[in-house]
Amino acid sequence: MAQIHIIGGGITGCVTAMTLADQSHDVTLFEMAPHLGGSLRDFRPDRTSGLWGFRACQYLNPAEPWLADLLEDLDCEMIRFDHTYGSYTVFDGQSHFRDDIALPVLPETGAPLRPYSDPPRTLADRFSAYPDKIAEFLAGTVARCGHASEALSTECAASLQLPAVFIEGDWANMLAAKTADPLTDQLIAMPRAAFGADYADIEAVLPKHGYDPFFDVLAGLLARKGVRLSLSTPVSARRKPDGTGEYGAYINGNWPEADCTVWCCNPVPLVLMSGLGRLSNPASRFVHLHAGLSGLSLEGPRYIQVFDPNSPLYRLYVFPTEFGPRCCLELHAHLLTSVAEARTEAQGILKHIWPGLEIGVPQSDPVSAHYLFSHNDSLLFDALEADLVHQRIIPGAWRVFGRDSKIHAIQSDLEKSGF
Repeated sequence: MAQIHIIGGGITGCVTAMTLADQSHDVTLFEMAPHLGGSLRDFRPDRTSGLWGFRACQYLNPAEPWLADLLEDLDCEMIRFDHTYGSYTVFDGQSHFRDDIALPVLPETGAPLRPYSDPPRTLADRFSAYPDKIAEFLAGTVARCGHASEALSTECAASLQLPAVFIEGDWANMLAAKTADPLTDQLIAMPRAAFGADYADIEAVLPKHGYDPFFDVLAGLLARKGVRLSLSTPVSARRKPDGTGEYGAYINGNWPEADCTVWCCNPVPLVLMSGLGRLSNPASRFVHLHAGLSGLSLEGPRYIQVFDPNSPLYRLYVFPTEFGPRCCLELHAHLLTSVAEARTEAQGILKHIWPGLEIGVPQSDPVSAHYLFSHNDSLLFDALEADLVHQRIIPGAWRVFGRDSKIHAIQSDLEKSGF
């Protein structure tokens, strides 16, 4: 049995703690907030009405073994639904709406893809494989987040919902081209409908009453499994004074001993202690507008990804609650002209699905996100992760996009380290 410390009480840290406790390790989870949940906590404008809303498009995949195991033990009511999504693209003055793909939908240009001369390092390198007009459009959608595509690593394509595009045309020819050419397969996507009626729906789940009560119940389950929860406990990284050059988690005035530390939160303190350099750490500022909806009945959530270089709208998320259908409009903060205009634009997009829909008075919720990084940041992470081996610290899969992928990456690193 090993003594393992988890830094960070978001879903990644919680699942990692649960998995290690199930393997009979001695686990302590440290979280600076007075509760678990991290970015998955709900938006609750006041504590008297009970009104709440999901802060963003966040759902769970019941096909993941960790969630299947968790739901067997967790006494929390969940909604199961078919994961339904769509996209709204404005390209060359024309709008395109589809309800079966969450990537840009673009018209045929007649120009072929261009093979890379070198492996792409930045998003600009990646986009250079497309015809010029498409590359320009993609660079414009990236610029909405406040950063140029030349400044961001190509690894950021997935987190910006730009790993590929759908070019409308003959589906049979497109599927044949994807089969024949690896570059086409990588950069061109197809909607669900292209794969026929037998294409399986993707099931997802959400906590019926929000993530706050979900994490309250999860905290109790972790405690029953033997995980020690240290909430309201800030953790920093400091170099140890023993002359060895080692650094680690500094908690309550000391460096608690552990066989292994899993750092599931912001990596900047570790970067600074390593002395390897500084991250450019490009942040994105969002405003989430939360509002009630009328004119529709809703059984499960649905989201629409927006690709319009001239619009602040990033994503529209609609979901049921006990207070009726609600929505979260995710917008790039520096592009927001007015709440009223954003509401009107979002309502116009959502009426492609629900013609009678009306969005109520929105409430604003500013959010900062650190999910982007440059190519040099990526190289720095490589060096940091190599250095952390000597510090007995497992990295939190900071460059990996997607909750499940992060959890898998951390579990893989733990297994490689013998845990």
